Amino acid sequence: MIANTILIVDDDSDLCDNLTDILQDEGYELLTAATCAEGLKLASERRPQAALLDVRLPDCSGTELLAQMKRTNPDCFCIMITGYPNTDSAVAAIEKGAFKYVRKPVQPTELLKLLEDVFEIISLREKEQQAKEDLRNRNKELEGINKRLNMIVISAKRLASSSRLKGFGPLLEIGPLLLKEFAKNLSAEGGSLYMCQEDSLILVDSLGPRHALSKISFPLRKNSVFERVITTCEPIFMENINEESDITSSGWDGYKEGSLLVFPLLDENDKIFGIISLHCKTEPPFTHQDRELGLILASYSCETIRASRALEALRKSEERFRIAAESASHLIYEWDIESGHLEWFGKIDEHLGYKPGELPRTLEALKDIIHPDDLDHVTASIEKHIKTHGPYHEEFRVFGKDGTVHYWWNRGTTILDKKGNASKWIGVQTDVTEQRRLRDQLQQSQKMEAIGTLAGGIAHDFNNLLMGIQGRTSLMLMNIDSSHPNYGHFKEIEDIVKRGADLTKQLLGFARGGKYEVKPADMNDLISKSSDMFARTKKEISVYGKYQEDIWTVEVDKGQIEQVLLNLYVNAWQAMPGGGELYLRTENITLDESYVKPFDIKPGRYVKVSISDTGIGMDEATRHRIFEPFFTTKEMGRGTGLGLASAYGIIKNHEGVINVYSEQGKGTTFSIYLPASDKEVIEEKEASGELLKGTETVLFVDDEEMIRDVGGALLGQLGYKVLSAGNGKEAVEVYSNNKDKINIVLLDMIMPEMGGDKAYDKLKEINPDIKVLLSSGYSVSGDATKILKRGCDGFIQKPFSMKQLSKSIREILDKPH
Repeated sequence: MIANTILIVDDDSDLCDNLTDILQDEGYELLTAATCAEGLKLASERRPQAALLDVRLPDCSGTELLAQMKRTNPDCFCIMITGYPNTDSAVAAIEKGAFKYVRKPVQPTELLKLLEDVFEIISLREKEQQAKEDLRNRNKELEGINKRLNMIVISAKRLASSSRLKGFGPLLEIGPLLLKEFAKNLSAEGGSLYMCQEDSLILVDSLGPRHALSKISFPLRKNSVFERVITTCEPIFMENINEESDITSSGWDGYKEGSLLVFPLLDENDKIFGIISLHCKTEPPFTHQDRELGLILASYSCETIRASRALEALRKSEERFRIAAESASHLIYEWDIESGHLEWFGKIDEHLGYKPGELPRTLEALKDIIHPDDLDHVTASIEKHIKTHGPYHEEFRVFGKDGTVHYWWNRGTTILDKKGNASKWIGVQTDVTEQRRLRDQLQQSQKMEAIGTLAGGIAHDFNNLLMGIQGRTSLMLMNIDSSHPNYGHFKEIEDIVKRGADLTKQLLGFARGGKYEVKPADMNDLISKSSDMFARTKKEISVYGKYQEDIWTVEVDKGQIEQVLLNLYVNAWQAMPGGGELYLRTENITLDESYVKPFDIKPGRYVKVSISDTGIGMDEATRHRIFEPFFTTKEMGRGTGLGLASAYGIIKNHEGVINVYSEQGKGTTFSIYLPASDKEVIEEKEASGELLKGTETVLFVDDEEMIRDVGGALLGQLGYKVLSAGNGKEAVEVYSNNKDKINIVLLDMIMPEMGGDKAYDKLKEINPDIKVLLSSGYSVSGDATKILKRGCDGFIQKPFSMKQLSKSIREILDKPH
């Protein structure tokens, strides 16, 4: 794969040529195709990192091409390009794995920014791989300890079995169990166990009928698998049998694909007395890690079969092991199964927040700190491994003294007494909490980033359509009264537009940087008012509030925070179908560096909002996905899956944190942390319900002709004189020629030729005191936020009603500069 390679599939040759020139100038490697077939061929041969796909192609649709490319190259970032956008095709593209949906004509700056984001994500993935590599390197630190632990286990097994082993008899007796244990631990589908005699290899057992010869006579085939193992006394690992040309099969010739592991079984003189062969026919193949685990199992098995008599060596090894363990960052333990005493080599008390020696050294004490959801599985697994004597490895959760959850990865094995019963258990415990957090956080961040960007684009187009409907409806309502036969229909259309706008707000909620109008606010007031309104409509829910006095101010978009609160109230109500209690609490809290580190926010003062219900709660799997867009536990038609995703995005965009704690049958608590502000809350005057008219001249700038037509008509009805422009460049020309007449500019953000950002700067050059009201189907993010910080007078979100438009214009015009 060539670095920074982009595939363009479009039957418009001019567009392909233009994009090729632009992108090659930016250093990208370009591949072009005019049909799906050509595109698939290039994608398969060259495996580009990104692709620009036209929705309409001669031999198939762009979404079909997208689906096929995702099957053959799932890591490719596919961007759909169309001159005929619609919501259905956008959703279909999302479901098939599209990264972005771009409408023609393609704007170079927008495309270059989008591709910059794509390759930034690719870079993040590479960093993730590097992080995994770092983790593997850290695990190598345990290699010496694990080898020492393995030697202890080997010595103990030798002592336990020495009195009952004679010749090769035990291999025949335990062979089937031994082979099954290897297959189970290494996920093998085929395999065999052979015993070495003077003139041949004798089959002890195989995993499949007729998959192994009952006897293989000496001399063995030259360069065959078994011949090489016997010659070198070393294991063989073939990740892909097809690629091995210098080694042949030893018996059955059916192993022509898949991967292979072969281990020699050595006696005390390092002479081979048996061979274990394992075959994996399906993906994933055997790995080097499987080879290392197999070596440990092979050593363990050999020592179980052959005699051991090195007690003094064991004591010395234990002492060296204890010294190494005390200095290690991992927790190594020894459990006396009969007495129940559990000895830890390492600082387990400090690790879990206890004082040294405070945590009792018993298995029952360990069970007390294991998460209840994991306890039964861990207990059953321990009991099973005591009976089977096999190596043990489990991941589970434990609680620290302060209630913090830690993820532990536990590996161990039993030591047998003279009667063959498990008497001791030795193992190592590794805390993998940070690794899990980093992995989950990176995956969630990438997912929310991609979906949020796409959702913002869809919401923008949808809001423009709603603007046309809302504007036309407002104009028709201006000329009729409530007695008109169509009055009710028009009012219903307005309600439908409002519901559509609410849906796009949910989409924009988790789009990047989606805040509208941020002002200092009192969370006690916001929660009290919103919960009172909710309680009046849900009589079956009892609402209780506990608000901290002198709560710190927060700077928020009140509308969005109210949306978050309402989403959480409704979520709680739906979790209490028979009624219940809702508890609301606010408090001032200071978060330190260690607490905020996982959330990528700054330490300092925060306002904490807790919303708790007495509902049905949720399981761990649901908790992990609760903030994912379009994830819902409700039946079809009962929910969009956007409510909590929107809440997550809104709080994150406010540089805050939202998390959830829940157990099935024990209710749910959502906790929100919003950064505190030193600003004072300004009491807002309630807006008049009347239309505010004027006679000034407005320059209305929007690239959508439909929006210009309806916006101009609305402004005309309000008494204003209207000039219009279809893009930023035209707006600058119109304003330059009419600057003495124009009192205010209503400026769209996303336009061809010249966008709102650059147009604003040009207009300010002409008149530093110009009054500008920004308008967009997007939320206030990115360039819009920058313009507002540079002195722009206000922002109005599409779709807006006539009342909203009249209020916003008058606020700016009546405000002295």
